[in-house]
Amino acid sequence: FAASRRQENGADVHRYGVELTIDFPEIKPIDTQVRIDASWNHSHFSSDKLVYYYQNGWSHTSLPNRSYQYAGIYEGNAGVWNGRRTDNVDANLTTITHIPRARLIITCRVEAALLRSSQYTSSRAFTVDASSNAPTGGNIYDGQSYTAVYPVSYIDLDGNVHPWTDASAADPELSRLILRSGNIYTFAADGYDPYVSANLSVTKEIGDHVSLSFFANNFTNSRPYVKSYATGVSAIFTPNFYYGLTCRLKF
Repeated sequence: FAASRRQENGADVHRYGVELTIDFPEIKPIDTQVRIDASWNHSHFSSDKLVYYYQNGWSHTSLPNRSYQYAGIYEGNAGVWNGRRTDNVDANLTTITHIPRARLIITCRVEAALLRSSQYTSSRAFTVDASSNAPTGGNIYDGQSYTAVYPVSYIDLDGNVHPWTDASAADPELSRLILRSGNIYTFAADGYDPYVSANLSVTKEIGDHVSLSFFANNFTNSRPYVKSYATGVSAIFTPNFYYGLTCRLKF
């Protein structure tokens, strides 16, 4: 088999969401404005495009020193999933304080990731046990089972395309075309607990044409580990604490 690649459009991704912004009345005794903004974003896709997949290194089932004689044709992806959905909820609290006599503007922004949720989906996958490709009839989304997928069809060395049938699944020569997940949590709902960081900016106006701004991002150095619901692996998503100074000229 010889690989051939071409550019084409991917699966349609459906996105929608809601945004909310609340500007509170100015707190006049301290010249402070408060704003809360939040958003929810959802996306999902499912691909039925056909993908040809051949595993290099497989040997012919009957002829020595020959490569495997079939390539699989799969729906959406050369793996057990062919879709994915995500949901994200973010919220921010911003305060802006003016000190007119000192010509200072102090801005503090707290950024919170309240929800991170994702899940792979499939229209063809089925559950299997650890040592067999036979369907077990379980739920692929329970996060407790290995999963597998049959090809839609397969192609032989003469270029003939054959549909996959129940008999194909029982044929030892074709068993390598059954793709398995490498773990039990491929289709488990994934996500992370909320995490927060805060940014600070202090701007000093000098005359009518110059302003200096000191900024400190994640100035509390909040960098918690949050654990994946699906895998149990922990990760850090907030940035390192860093700071700097900018100068703005107005002409």
